[in-house]
Amino acid sequence: MPQRGEVLVAILNDERDFAIHCAKANVDVEIDSDTWHANPEKAAEDNLRDNALEANGWKVLRFTTHQIMEQMSGYTIPTVVKTIKTLGGVNEGGVIPRQIDIDPDRPYQLGLFDDF
Repeated sequence: MPQRGEVLVAILNDERDFAIHCAKANVDVEIDSDTWHANPEKAAEDNLRDNALEANGWKVLRFTTHQIMEQMSGYTIPTVVKTIKTLGGVNEGGVIPRQIDIDPDRPYQLGLFDDF
């Protein structure tokens, strides 16, 4: 039987759909397909993984197929952007964290030295 730390390492080494490294914490963005999450065992595995990530300082965001396909601009992207902003912007390896702007009057990613 694996020790507690071995299980935690195995969970943390599992693949993530999207990992975003921010100034204050990391974000794991997961896309939950209807097929995968109709299986209670798979959902339970995700719960264990989420708890292990959260216990190690990660923020986990989960989105359903409907939220990706039908609510991308109205819910999904704004939620990810708000989380990134709350966590101090994207950490680019020692460079000043980059903030993200989704203002419709400025439909582009801010450059590293752009004002926001």
